[in-house]
Amino acid sequence: MTAADENSKLTIDGKRLPKGSHGVFLGEDGAHLMGKSATMAELVEGLKGAMRGPVEDRTGLQGTFDYDVLFARENKPADTGPALPAAIQTELGLKLERGKGPVEVLAIDHVEKPSEN
Repeated sequence: MTAADENSKLTIDGKRLPKGSHGVFLGEDGAHLMGKSATMAELVEGLKGAMRGPVEDRTGLQGTFDYDVLFARENKPADTGPALPAAIQTELGLKLERGKGPVEVLAIDHVEKPSEN
């Protein structure tokens, strides 16, 4: 991980990423998981959407970071780059591991039509 630097310039398709921005951005070359002065919590937030499931931060890393990880989305042959778990490990030195744990689930056990008022 690279500590945030005021002078670093992260761009996608020639457009500069503003400070505090983070998430998955689609570029001409594929998908980018990017963050400018982003926390680990914000990186995890972006990973949750890209991985389509829960992600938990167990790094213990504090502070803010700049990152740009090019990855290929599933079922998108036009994207360049490796799959997201491999890209995260190569570019950021972080390893995504599958695990089991408690997750919040919303269960709907009854549905009724609204009454007429």
